[in-house]
Amino acid sequence: MSEILKDNGVVLKKRNYRETSNLVSIFSETHGKINLIAKGVRTPRSKLSAVLQPINFIEFVYYKKITRDLQFLSSADFVNDFSRIKSDFKKIQTAFALLELTNIFVHEDESNPSLFRKLIESLISINDFSTQPQIFLVFYIIHLMESSGYPIVHKICPSCNKNILLHEIQKYFSKHFGVICNECGKSINESNKLNVHQMELISKCNMGEISELEKINIDDLFLKETLGILEVYISQHVNEFRGFKSLIV
Repeated sequence: MSEILKDNGVVLKKRNYRETSNLVSIFSETHGKINLIAKGVRTPRSKLSAVLQPINFIEFVYYKKITRDLQFLSSADFVNDFSRIKSDFKKIQTAFALLELTNIFVHEDESNPSLFRKLIESLISINDFSTQPQIFLVFYIIHLMESSGYPIVHKICPSCNKNILLHEIQKYFSKHFGVICNECGKSINESNKLNVHQMELISKCNMGEISELEKINIDDLFLKETLGILEVYISQHVNEFRGFKSLIV
């Protein structure tokens, strides 16, 4: 017997299935990742095709049967289509990088309301503000890794267990540990120096107030370098991650 459920979610992926249907992956607010069959959405009369595009924040109804791996979509409608993201190439790239990460980290039937809120906050900020959209990708990465048990920012150095002195301007970043103290940074060969602008960005992202990021203006080169460092960190801890495909031009 199928159960009829209603939820909100972000469309992560969509691909063709048979002649007229789609397979759709959604990160839902209540039930984690859900894989759905959307029957007949590729027919000319279907209005669902536009709703089920990746990035869209939607409200949807589906039939759930525990014995099935794929559930059946009944209906869906927009909550937010993030139209300004879709009209800006750099914003599209950044939003798809968020979806890539989410698809790797979230699992079926494992709800994560906190991460879901961070994803929605990040997409809204990318959509609404003209600041560098990849700043909000840094924000999401930091909270995603924290949620997954791989925190990037620590009060205690994860290498030597000494306090990390917040007043020190220079900081170091290890692909194994994240932000580490200066003493360990100078002795670990694979560590990267973080300048004051990069550390300010990481610290503000870590604090969790996304509204504060709207005021940050960081050099594009420093932002790119920061994302590169975080990319290596994610790869070190998660085998499925092979770098951001969406950010490759």
